[in-house]
Amino acid sequence: MNKKLPLLFCLLSGVLIATSPIHAEKPSTSLLAGPPLETEPLLHNSSTPTLSLEDLPAGFQPLPPEFTAQIAQQLLALGQQLGQENVNPDNLFAFVHPQSFQVVLGFIGEVANAETQANFDNNLLLLQQPQMQQQILSQMQQKLGNMGGIKVVDFASVPELNDIANVSGGFTVRLNMQGQPLRMDLATFRRDDVAVMTAVMYLEPMGAMLPVRDVASTLDRKITGDLPKLPSLSSN
Repeated sequence: MNKKLPLLFCLLSGVLIATSPIHAEKPSTSLLAGPPLETEPLLHNSSTPTLSLEDLPAGFQPLPPEFTAQIAQQLLALGQQLGQENVNPDNLFAFVHPQSFQVVLGFIGEVANAETQANFDNNLLLLQQPQMQQQILSQMQQKLGNMGGIKVVDFASVPELNDIANVSGGFTVRLNMQGQPLRMDLATFRRDDVAVMTAVMYLEPMGAMLPVRDVASTLDRKITGDLPKLPSLSSN
């Protein structure tokens, strides 16, 4: 299974690029053309609420350094496209569970004024539109079609994730990778002047060890100062 991790990270980068509503209408190549980020592993600003290994089930580990720059670059670009002004490398988190082939990642950024908050909220509304979802699905199929053994099956909204913080949206991407059904669940939300995007990728038959709703809800509680850890781990 570990031999497939490089393919997973490459696939993950393609999905992150394609799921941005602004990128789907107006590609921003300048955001993606710069040199790789020099960071190993992804670091976290101690003053910024974030996900840590303590919040995750046993077996997760930080993203390997050789893949950090590639994934971080796409997350930063996606943050800019979602209207987050101040998304920095130390606001990113990414963890992998090699044995179960699962990835948890995301970023936290600032939307400091009414204009950027409105931009973020409007992008979420845009993603709810069926025609935009079809456009993103077609874009993913085109971008990832050249990767051998990869098929993008579906991209759809998850209304059950629309009740987090001030405004939120949930989405799922279904893929087939070398005959194995793969799924990536995304949740993005705004809590006042803080915006978050998080994603969980996993083999669909196995299910997610950590549902994306748990990740998003925990980050929201951390932002508001209500809870330091995932509730699912408090009983362990």
